This record gives sequence, C-alpha cells and structure tokens, in this order.
Amino acid sequence: MFEITTLVLGALVVLVAYFYLQTPFGPDVHPMVLYHQSDVNRVRRPGETTVYHSKLIPSYTYRTSGTTSTPTVWESVLAFWEADTLPDKVFLHLRVSPATGKITPKFTNINFVDFRTRWRALVRGLGAFWTSDSSTESISNRRVAILLPNCAEWILSYYAVQRLGGIPVPLFTQWNQDLLETILAVADVDTVILPEAVPLSTVRAIRASSKVRTVVVAVTDGWGSNVAEHDSLLTSLPDPSGGTRTETKTLASATALFNVPDYTWATLESLESRGKDEENEISLGPLPQADDVAHILFGSDDDDELRGVKVTHAQVMEGAAAVRGTFSNRDQLCSKDRYLAVSSLADPATLTLFHAATLVGASTVLGTYHTMVDICNDAFLSRPTLMRLPTTLFNGLHVALSDHIKGLATAERYLCRKSLDQKMNLLRAGKLVRGSFWDFLYFRHFRQSLGGQMRAIFTDGQCATRGAAEFIRASMASQVFLTSGQFCCGRLTTCTLMYDYNEPFGPHVGAPLPGHDIKLVDSPTTNSLTSDRPNPRGEIHVKGPLVYQEVYPVPSSAPVTEDWYATGVVAEWLPNCTLRVLGSSLSYPLLGQHGMHVSLPSLENMYRSSDYVEQLCLLTPSKMDSKSQLKAVVYPHHACVLAWAQQSNTTYSPTSVKDNTAVADMIMRELRQVAKQYHLRDQLVPGTVQLVNHPFSVENGMLKPDLTLHRTRINSEYQ
Repeated sequence: MFEITTLVLGALVVLVAYFYLQTPFGPDVHPMVLYHQSDVNRVRRPGETTVYHSKLIPSYTYRTSGTTSTPTVWESVLAFWEADTLPDKVFLHLRVSPATGKITPKFTNINFVDFRTRWRALVRGLGAFWTSDSSTESISNRRVAILLPNCAEWILSYYAVQRLGGIPVPLFTQWNQDLLETILAVADVDTVILPEAVPLSTVRAIRASSKVRTVVVAVTDGWGSNVAEHDSLLTSLPDPSGGTRTETKTLASATALFNVPDYTWATLESLESRGKDEENEISLGPLPQADDVAHILFGSDDDDELRGVKVTHAQVMEGAAAVRGTFSNRDQLCSKDRYLAVSSLADPATLTLFHAATLVGASTVLGTYHTMVDICNDAFLSRPTLMRLPTTLFNGLHVALSDHIKGLATAERYLCRKSLDQKMNLLRAGKLVRGSFWDFLYFRHFRQSLGGQMRAIFTDGQCATRGAAEFIRASMASQVFLTSGQFCCGRLTTCTLMYDYNEPFGPHVGAPLPGHDIKLVDSPTTNSLTSDRPNPRGEIHVKGPLVYQEVYPVPSSAPVTEDWYATGVVAEWLPNCTLRVLGSSLSYPLLGQHGMHVSLPSLENMYRSSDYVEQLCLLTPSKMDSKSQLKAVVYPHHACVLAWAQQSNTTYSPTSVKDNTAVADMIMRELRQVAKQYHLRDQLVPGTVQLVNHPFSVENGMLKPDLTLHRTRINSEYQ
C-alpha cells in the first residue's frame, strides 16, 4: 500500500513539475512595449503638431513555396498568381459545394494550382463573353459589381476582372435597394455578378439602373436556399421603384429574372467551360501597374454616411505588408497559417488580411457567419490560426465563454476562475502561456471551440467590451490585436503590439500601423487641444499609403494640405505613444464638455461588462447640458435575467421583455453599479433604459452589413 501511494504521489509531482516547466520564466516582451510604441518626429514646422509613426517596418517580401525559396517582392497580387511556382497545398476550404450550392457537412478543398487553372479559364471565358457583346467596344476598364457571399466564385470573379483590366466593385449582399441604386450609379457599374438566389431588393436596384445590362450568375448559392418556392414571384414582379427594405429576405431566381432579352446573361460555370476551349483564346494585356485601380469599395463610419473609395494595386500590397509588419519575427505569418474570413470580403480590413495570408501561401476558410455558433462549428472542423472578428461577434465570444464558466458546478466554477486569475497574472507578467497546468485542466477545451490552433484574433478596439481582450488572451491563449481606423483608411490605422498585455495608462488601440503617419490637430468644437496636459488631444489626421482616394461623396475642390486626411475622430496620445480614441464628431462634442473626455463606444464597453446586458447602444440628446441624460437601448442577457427573475419571483418572458418595467429597473440599477465601479460622473449614467425584444441584427436594420451599430437608425427608432 505504501509503494502504491508513493508511486501516485511521485506521478503527481512529475505531472505538476512538467506543466510548471512548460511555463516560460522570461516574459515575452515586445521590444517596444516597455518604451514608446511609436517614433515621434520632433522636427516640426510652425503651426504643425507632433507627427507619430510606427517603429515597425512593413514586410514586403513573400515566399511562394515553403521556407527554402527565394523571397520575392510582388508588384501586385496578380503577379503572385502568374508566378512560375505556387505553393503545393490547399488554398481554399469551402463548406458551400461549387457543384450543388448546398452547405456540406465536410469541407471542399481547392489547392493553389487548381485554383489558378480555374482562374485562367474564367479569364478567357469572361474575356470572350465580353468581346462577343456588341453593346461594348472594350473589355478593359469595365466596372463589375460582385454581389456574392464569401465563396470560391467571389475570388475567381475578383481576380478575373482585374486580369482583364476591369475594376471589381465588391458589395455587401445585405445592402438595401436605395443604397444599391446609389452605388451602381456612382460606381458606373455595367456588369453584375450574382448568386442564383438573389434578394428582390437587389433585383429592383439592378432593374432601376440604366447602365447595368450584363448579368453573370454564380452556381454557388451562398444562402443555401431552395429558390423553387419563389417561382410565383417571377411573373408578377412589381415596378422597380416600389422596393422595400424588408425584401432583402425574399429570394428569387436570378436566372429566371435576368435571362431575358433586356440583359446579356451567362453563368460562371459556362464561362469557365468556354475558357477551357482553345478556340476562345484571347490576347491579354500586361499585368496591372502599381498605380492602376485594383477595386472600389463602399462603406460607412459612425455617421452612417455612405462613402466610396478606390484602391490601387500598390495600396493592396502596402496593406498586406503593413499587416505582416505587426507580427514579430518569430511569429510571422507563414504558409502553415489558415485564415478564417468571418466578415464579407467586401470589408476592407477582411480583404487586406486575406491578401496578407494569400501572399505567404496560407490557406483561407470561406463561409458566411452571422453568429459565434456558426463560427465555432466551422472553426472546430477547419482549425484556423488567424481571423478578424467584428466587435459584435468578439463581444459575443467573451459572453459565451463567461456564460460557460458561470454554468459550471460550484466547485468547478471556483477552480476555473482561480485558473483564469492565474493566467491573467501571467499575462500581466508578459507571458502568453499555452502549455501550463491550467491549460491542461480547463482552457484547452476553450481553445478547441475555435479549433485549438487559433493564434491571432483581430478586432476593432474602439467597441470591444472592457476586459474582453484580456479575458480572451488568457482563456484562449491567443494574441488579440486591437485596431482602429476609418473606412477611408481601410479600417486599419492603428494596431496594438504582440506581447503587449499591459495597459498602464488605460485602454488604447495601439500605435500607428507600419507606413502610417498620424498627428492630432486642435479641435475647439470638442474642447480638445494639442496643448492639453497631461495628454495631448485633438482630431486625428492620417497620412500614408493606406489612405484611399474618395470617389463618393464627390471630393471637394478645396486644396488638401500635404495630403493629410481628416478623420473626424477625436483622440489623445498616451505617454507610451499609443492612441486612445475619445469619439467621433457625432458623439464627442456632447460628451467632451465639462472635462468629461470619454467616447460613446468606451461608455458602451463599460456598461456591456454587466452580466445582464448582451447588446447595448447609448443615445445622446441633440443638445447636452447639465440636466440632459443619456438613454440606453438594451437587449438583455436572457439567461442571467431569467435567473434573477426566478430568485426575485418576478414574471419574465424573453419574447415580451420590452414592456417589463421590473427588468428595466433592475438593469438600470446594474448600470449605475457599473458607473460607480468606473467612477463615472452623473452625466455619463443613462437616465432611462429601453429594452428591446429582438437583438440588433442586419436583418432588422440595427446593424450595418459590417456588423457595426447603425446608430442613425437606432436613434430614429428609439429616441
């Protein structure tokens, strides 16, 4: 008996010693974390503020085949695909079958060489199709709107249009009719690429366009819907001017609607087949030059005003190089990585990360994701290493992991929280640990929810819930990059560093991205001056290769001073040369008075830390004075509220929470407790709480297609 006890104790000692030795003793400190994260240009002209730029260097060299090939500097992404050698590995992982359009239980894989073969066939087929179209004189400079979900056909179309000298216009599939009509007219689109199942609002927008006369239909149905049940809509489609926003949910057959004499129609499958025929060889011009337009993008910022920008091939490569520059040498992006494209590829940041991954030979997982459940299902199967989460989903991941811990038994929950505290202590010591005893005991299961290989997550730091980044770093053992940026800057202007786990001066969104210059300019209307102490404040002005040229609204004819782009965002520089965003021109003039330098997203992040809040949007009065108050529109966390209702003997129904005054009063008390915890002044505490029955979503118009809050619409609905 004594020998058995000795063996058991010895085994436990060896086990604990093993995991203890797995914990690195030295902190993984980035060279710039302990000092300034930005270089400061001290040479100033009269009237000019200090200019900050990153110490990091953009990485322009790429390897095409493993780690032994010679690094290459590409002039464009198309030069990568025209190279003699391509990586001998999988390029795309797809859950939507290209043959049937159905979502399959297993992934369909396309390797780099097979994709290039299909791409070249589509280039020849699409070129021959355009050449045979008597209504056009040239196949170059054509504007092609891509209205597909994330699928192989999206990328094939994107690259094929570029190779033929055209300009792709990637669009969100959730745009409503009014926005689509505006975009098609502004971008001068003449060709549209659609899925077979197309929303009626999209159909109406295309029919209302006087320019669009060519329609290409992709076989892949990104919605996975049976469109046969909508055949009754095809013969009695009302006049295009009568479209409504709700018809973005109503699907019809694009083939039946556009295979008519008024339009030149084809399918991508037929164009690929046509391109395989040697008789359809066409003469292709040279590859695009660096200054040629690569694509035109449309989106909006906090003001919800539609904006359009054109991006050159040089800017595409600069964006990919800047992203790679944020990774340290030992953690650099490589061909072993796998990028999960969560948002639509029409989003500028998602597209930039896709190019950064592709150019190093990494693979990409393509799908359509609106919830964390969808993401986890595919991540568990595909085991990605890199992704960018919209803050709505990033905050949702934080809530889901927190709920899992709360659902454990009492003793297990206590141990799990102790484990989390230990991991966070390691983080504060500069250590991101994956092989500790706590990871073996609990957190390896957390990591498995995203496939077990996730090593880098990008998200917008302005709207991330307070403490969510630290929580996910500790529980998932993954780097979390907090970024910020306006649409006209590709959503990537600043970014936090790897191994930067401490916030000695409070939350921030990092230093300028490699290649960017940032300065603050006095903004008297927001009471923000560069002479403020201890931290200079002002409006962010950006200069660099990732500032895109606006095409909509039409740029003013006023001269631009040294190409500085005024973002309309107010921020302050922290002592370690990182940037803290204080708010946009919409919210900050109201909250920046009386010494209250705080942004609306920052306040929302604080209040979202309440267990009873799942989604929240703060509404500001049109004129804020000493008596005015904020209003909180809240979608409650039903599980936590239900537990509270059972303890307090309160009637609660998740489907009719809107008029439940008891729940509203309880959440108001919780928000006041959060305000007290963060030492907020009375003016920053919501005076009223408006509960909603349904979560904010793209379908009900409360979220924009990029899954950010549609503040204008929420304000008009609930103010």
